[in-house]
Amino acid sequence: MVWGRGVFGGRMFGIRVITTCFGEVTPGIQCCVVQGINREIVNRTPTISPFDTSHCSICGKPLNVHQKVRGGTCDNPACRHTQLRRQLQAKHEQEQILRERAAGLCRKMIADTRLEAQDTLPLAILPSNESPLVNLPERRRRMFRDRLMGVISTAAAKLAGPDRNAPHNDDEQIVAPNVDSPQQLSLLAQGCATCRGYCCQPGGEHAFIFVETICRYMERNPGQRPRHVLESYLSHIPPKTYHLACLYQGPEGCRLPRKMRSRICNDYLCTGLIQLLSETREPHNPRAFAVASVGGQIRRAALIHSE
Repeated sequence: MVWGRGVFGGRMFGIRVITTCFGEVTPGIQCCVVQGINREIVNRTPTISPFDTSHCSICGKPLNVHQKVRGGTCDNPACRHTQLRRQLQAKHEQEQILRERAAGLCRKMIADTRLEAQDTLPLAILPSNESPLVNLPERRRRMFRDRLMGVISTAAAKLAGPDRNAPHNDDEQIVAPNVDSPQQLSLLAQGCATCRGYCCQPGGEHAFIFVETICRYMERNPGQRPRHVLESYLSHIPPKTYHLACLYQGPEGCRLPRKMRSRICNDYLCTGLIQLLSETREPHNPRAFAVASVGGQIRRAALIHSE
């Protein structure tokens, strides 16, 4: 989620207007007719504290608990529209600043490495996996093994039953990218390496391995019994993985061979890689520049080559 721009924490805060009725109580001094307080003290427009989440960030109207959780605006469509517009504008401005920084860094790296500069070097803005590398806890390995045993048993039963010829439609919502050449595939792989697998983190202790994934593997390896399939998958787990991420994520990337992964692992591309793919269709463009960023800050950058 991208918040609107502001002074504190990136949020925009509204103003609460206090309306009072003034009258002449003492000659020459305007005071509130209710409390008799000097108008110069009362007739101010106090700004809501940026840490006050009890009021609408647009109009200052008090919020109920549901409105606070939903995003800090009241139910007025104008306020919600204004908040969304500010969020989108802030996101756009952040992306523009990031692209300008990345372009400047790209020019510097080209000059430092004495590479031949290209007028239109493709630029990939990628997310960044910030999880630390840790020794894989035995608890996580055990959780993965126990789940995988059940998946393999279900897959074996399916292949032995009447539905064995049914299509394996796991991840059918994922459209495989149209990669034209091995050079493009190399660029995509290097882009993922720069990011370090941000999109892989949700794999956790299931690694996106479904019944259909195992069915395809067992069909390609008919000589392997279920226990052999289990041993094959367990043998690729690295001793070090990223904290709470997919347990196949090691220091060198995914340790599971492509033929053993699910379709979502092989076919999914983030927005940055999709853009990179669209900009490297021409064979005369063998290089690209990739940056991994968090919150508009560049964490890593690399000139990636398809040669």
